[in-house]
Amino acid sequence: MGLSQTSFLLITPDGQEHSLELLAGFTGVHQDPLQQTLQPEIGWAMRERNNHFAPDFTGANLRGTNFSNAKAGLRKGWASFLVCVSWLLSGISGFFLAITGGLIVFVFNSSTLETLAMSTTGCA
Repeated sequence: MGLSQTSFLLITPDGQEHSLELLAGFTGVHQDPLQQTLQPEIGWAMRERNNHFAPDFTGANLRGTNFSNAKAGLRKGWASFLVCVSWLLSGISGFFLAITGGLIVFVFNSSTLETLAMSTTGCA
């Protein structure tokens, strides 16, 4: 639906630290049995922060980080393949554009219209 989430550290009076997350927002809808209308359900929840999910780098300082062994992007050959496919699609669209342009010129050319009118009326 539309949930917001934030992490925080709860320190209890006895000094224990708990890494928690607060989730809040639209959690669903329910239907009123009498009026048959839908109404939003809004709620909130807290849970222990679970580090099994992808890390959140919001506010992280990445200056000086060594990304020399990081791998990203397309595998070898895929970039060339995608460029060739885009050229092929551009050629096909250009071909159909030329055909369409020729048809428009043929239809709206005045000499063509006069020739068609004469041939359909029998005037030579």
